[in-house]
Amino acid sequence: MRPALFMAALSLLSGLASQAQAAPNRIETPLRERQCHNPPEIEGRYYNQQGLGALRCPAPPGYEILLVSSPTHQWLDISGPTHTWSSERLIRQQKLPGNTPRMGGPVSWLAQSADQWQGLVFPLYSQDEHYRYHVSYVAVSFGEQGICPVGVYRLRNDAENALRQGQACLSEDIARP
Repeated sequence: MRPALFMAALSLLSGLASQAQAAPNRIETPLRERQCHNPPEIEGRYYNQQGLGALRCPAPPGYEILLVSSPTHQWLDISGPTHTWSSERLIRQQKLPGNTPRMGGPVSWLAQSADQWQGLVFPLYSQDEHYRYHVSYVAVSFGEQGICPVGVYRLRNDAENALRQGQACLSEDIARP
């Protein structure tokens, strides 16, 4: 009797472990130029006509991230199943040391359920006049309002917690410095 009970418990634990692997509550995708590739020609042409570079980076199915670069800034354009949002305005309005924000990685994707993403967090690097690097973390929600910024935080954990707690999106009218 005991071996049968042991096998049943082992089977149950094995099933729970495979469910946990099938539906992670958080994944990470790279956000480095060498791990991204050129977008389709028509999309690339749009950015090139504006004097910008764009690379498509890994994202979960149904989502797209473009790493967009100007001579002085980098930002993300994020597309989901129904909405698109650019972090350009938010990033340009941040008071960052050196005023030359760059993306790094990885992007943390937080799941709301097995088939729905709650949002993402990405790092934003800048370098001050003494060549010291500073990092901030941008939290982006995939809520009923669409894709929108929740805030910019000093720690990744704080940004992820803001998403998990359902913090409201920032106003699009953020005052310029």
